[in-house]
Amino acid sequence: MDVSNEDFCIHVLNNLPSKYEVQVSKLEDRLGSVSNPLKIEDLQNELNLKYARMKKEDMVDQALSAVGKYKGRCKTCSKYRHGSSQCWFWKRMMIMMIKMITSQENKETSSK
Repeated sequence: MDVSNEDFCIHVLNNLPSKYEVQVSKLEDRLGSVSNPLKIEDLQNELNLKYARMKKEDMVDQALSAVGKYKGRCKTCSKYRHGSSQCWFWKRMMIMMIKMITSQENKETSSK
């Protein structure tokens, strides 16, 4: 069974998900064109480019959605929804420790 290039391209274009709507419209304009006919290689290249862009966008979206949405338990204060690197308790304790150390150093230097 021989399928023409045009029939193959039509079949592929008609079975793409809606995310490819712009590419489908652009490529359908080339179907039956004498000056710039749609070739399978052109179809493949255009669809590969769109797929690569969508994959990159998905990765960026996943990275952005992951920021600030820690679902585990903090090892510092044992509360949920943040890690120890974002722990307000830890930060507050560190500030208090720094203030204590600096005040002790000030007392030591003033008493000498």
